[in-house]
Formats: sequence, structure tokens, C-alpha cells
Amino acid sequence: MNGTAGSDFIQCSTVDAGASVNGLGGTDTIFLAGPVNGTVSGGPAEDFISVGPSFAVSGVIAGNDGSDYISAGGGVTPRGQVLGGNGGGHLQVGPNRGIVDGGAGSTSAG
Repeated sequence: MNGTAGSDFIQCSTVDAGASVNGLGGTDTIFLAGPVNGTVSGGPAEDFISVGPSFAVSGVIAGNDGSDYISAGGGVTPRGQVLGGNGGGHLQVGPNRGIVDGGAGSTSAG
């Protein structure tokens, strides 16, 4: 699923393994109400990516460039990755057993 070159609001119930959600350009809001087993990419701008609090990330969430806010309250499994990208931002992750990397720039974690 792809957004547009502008700002988008994308809501998904789940992202299966092999599937991807890409916000593309603009300031995007991506809300994931279920498990993330595929790839989610915010794109090259300030993005807000949130995973429902009961679901862990087993795939990849990448904020890419721009100051991004990523919330994965259910945590990250050993195979999962939450990557802030360049430009700083804020990562809020529950129990972490995978890879969490704020990237280049000033990133805060909660």
C-alpha cells in the first residue's frame, strides 16, 4: 500500500510478512491496529507511525528522513526492527528484544 507525494492518513489492521506500507512524501500519519510482520516506511518527511499497544513489531518500521514519531507500545520481537532514520525524532517502544535504532540526528526515546 502506498501513500502519495503529499500528506496522508493510512490506517491498516495488519501488515503481513512480505507486505509493505509506504507513506512516500509529505507528513504522513500511519496507524497500525494489529501485528506488523512486514515493512512500514514513513518516507522523507516528518511522519507519525503508531502500532496498537497490544501488538509487537516482528517486521520493520522505518521512519526514514525527517523528524519522526514512532510508537510501538507492544514492543519489538527478536526479528523486529524500529529504525528512526535521519533527522531525529522520538521512538517509544515497549519490551525490546529486537533492533531499535534512532538513526542520525537528535532522537529521544521513551
